[in-house]
Amino acid sequence: MKSCTKCGETKEFDLFKKNSKMVDGYDSWCKSCHNRLKQIWLNNHPEKRRERDKRRYAQLMRRKRGDNYVVGSSENRRGNRAVVLDSETKRLRHNARRIARRAIASGKLIKHPCQICGEAQVESHHPDYSQPLDVVWLCKDHHAEIHK
Repeated sequence: MKSCTKCGETKEFDLFKKNSKMVDGYDSWCKSCHNRLKQIWLNNHPEKRRERDKRRYAQLMRRKRGDNYVVGSSENRRGNRAVVLDSETKRLRHNARRIARRAIASGKLIKHPCQICGEAQVESHHPDYSQPLDVVWLCKDHHAEIHK
């Protein structure tokens, strides 16, 4: 049992949100107090609520259609335009990375120094995603250069 600091009622732990930062692992406000406060905030900020709803709807429609998947935002950290991938390319890339990770973990694929500079800290680069075990070992800098 825990007492809510907002409404003062003593309730079961499952009526509180989990919060790893708290000593007992649960929030100090119960879920109903959180929900009530959130509803008040949303009613006082209708434009933010509309923005959030539009974002969620667009995301849901993209998932439903399974069409183009946008990697990152419209401008990524390097200032480049976002790369738009179709669902087939996305699936191939995901599978190639997964297969390579498993091969590294099992010892079938062994990391080598960077093929350009000889750096020991390397990343795997797939020139062709249809061949997941055919990787080129590159340091972070040279890998970024290839993808520019």
